[in-house]
Amino acid sequence: MTPSVLLESESDGTALYSPDPLHVRLQTLRGLLEEHDRDGLIELKADLQVEIEELSEEYGVDSPDALRKLAAESESAAETSEIRKAASDWELMLYRLSIVEDAIEDYAEYDRDYRASA
Repeated sequence: MTPSVLLESESDGTALYSPDPLHVRLQTLRGLLEEHDRDGLIELKADLQVEIEELSEEYGVDSPDALRKLAAESESAAETSEIRKAASDWELMLYRLSIVEDAIEDYAEYDRDYRASA
């Protein structure tokens, strides 16, 4: 059986396809290892943490969910859109941070395996 990079689901009789999250995560991890050494990964981690901290301070909340709640209570369409985008950006940064942390934690193993297959 050939592994698929797409997952198939169905909604109201219509086939829906979405990227396999494990495949996407591993591809992202591979890209990080190709682009950064261990110090570069640590620097990337710090950069992501700073961006997350800035969003938290700017909006006075501690999570993307809390930020979405703030968006639901905003008074204008422009403000709602801006806050929703910030929440989405925050979630993406958290996701990317988790992959960077995985790469740092197992750098020696990943780097050895990656070099051996190159």
